[in-house]
Amino acid sequence: MTGHVTYGGFDAGIDLVVKARAEFTEDMAETLSKYFAAYQVEGVVTLEVTNHGLWLINPYTSGRQFLGKARLDDQDADVL
Repeated sequence: MTGHVTYGGFDAGIDLVVKARAEFTEDMAETLSKYFAAYQVEGVVTLEVTNHGLWLINPYTSGRQFLGKARLDDQDADVL
């Protein structure tokens, strides 16, 4: 999927290639905020997008913590 950036209705001259799309519920955003400090490295948190939901990646153990899944399988949005 590709797109083009506009700013204030004007062409910004930037082409985009969408690599992934993730949906968050409010609870998922709150969980990300709650655990951000524990999972961040230089102010950045890594997430994995899987068919079972979103996962926080622990940079120190390479373990995963389930962040959530915004929709049930029969309600899934288009996946790229």
